Amino acid sequence: MSGLSTLQRLRTETRDREQQAFARRLSELRLAEELLRRASARWESHGGRVRERADARLSAISTGAAATAVLHARHERRLRSELEVLAFGRDVARRELAARSSRRDEARDALARAEASLAVLERLLERRAEEAQRRRTRRADEPQ
Repeated sequence: MSGLSTLQRLRTETRDREQQAFARRLSELRLAEELLRRASARWESHGGRVRERADARLSAISTGAAATAVLHARHERRLRSELEVLAFGRDVARRELAARSSRRDEARDALARAEASLAVLERLLERRAEEAQRRRTRRADEPQ
């Protein structure tokens, strides 16, 4: 029975270790989700500013203020470059979120497979212990 208790202890330790790893991955996933949410909010905010600048540029051109239009065009160009940087950051955050999500699923599957394997080993050890007990009983019952 010491083999069975060792197996049960190993099973418990493995499950605890995998659950801790899963909890770490889950917290990383939540952090990535928050980063993605923030990047998306910045993206929307900057998009609104670009639209406002474009509207202002059009209104400046219609009033004939060419100098103001040039300033607006320069500012719009700067905002567009910032938007490109933010879009890249958002895409990186999305990819990281997807990667962490798949790692979480892989860890969950690995834990389930390990538990199934340990259950099979546990049953085998129990059968061996039962067979050993039966042999001892038969030997004790046999005439000597």
